Amino acid sequence: MGMEWEKSKHFGEHRKYLLLNQERFIEVLRRNGVKAKRMLDIGCYTGEFTVRVANAVGAEEVYGLDMNEEALREAQKKGVIPIRGNIERGIPIEDGFFDLVTANQVLEHVDKTALAFSEIRRVLKPGGYAMISVPNLASWHNVILLLLGMQPSSYHVYDVQVGNPLHGISLKNPYNEEIKPHVKAFTLPALVDIAKLNGFEVVDAYGCGFYKLPAAVSRLLSKIDRRHAVYIGVLLRKGRD
Repeated sequence: MGMEWEKSKHFGEHRKYLLLNQERFIEVLRRNGVKAKRMLDIGCYTGEFTVRVANAVGAEEVYGLDMNEEALREAQKKGVIPIRGNIERGIPIEDGFFDLVTANQVLEHVDKTALAFSEIRRVLKPGGYAMISVPNLASWHNVILLLLGMQPSSYHVYDVQVGNPLHGISLKNPYNEEIKPHVKAFTLPALVDIAKLNGFEVVDAYGCGFYKLPAAVSRLLSKIDRRHAVYIGVLLRKGRD
């Protein structure tokens, strides 16, 4: 993630679940046999995870969209073709260009959810896949925070986290560029409904992680109770109409 809150005492715990979600993200792609000659990663940052996904799906051309020019230069060194831009202003690529579009921990930062989904669908080939993962508003830790009258960590109301034990965490990245906080909060049913409203078939869905529990226990519980996991994700397919 690269933000200043990596320095906080809370980040070590949080990072464990971020990495667990990355593993689950790739596992779902592999389990469903997703292959892509040409892929786009929205919010690619410096490209580490982008390259891992590309290797998993056998991508030959790997594009990355990000607002940060310096981060894109780092991604380019890893073989990612950089596209500087903001999903909220559209994807500057022709229709039906990609076999796979991914967005991991991005859409919660986007005001224009409908535009983001419609752009993802537009740039996909018929039969192409989209893989999306976001924090889960309905995770048990958020449910407990709400029951205690606190702000859920998945939904920000200020430029630092406030209203819960993680308050005071800055949302800046190492390039001194402000990152928009979480302006949208999703549940798994909402994510599925949005996908269907935008003409996608939901191929698979998952939940990942339970705070304060060991990784092995989190993996098991995520399969039993994905609607209350820390992260949620969906694998979507564009119709061949």
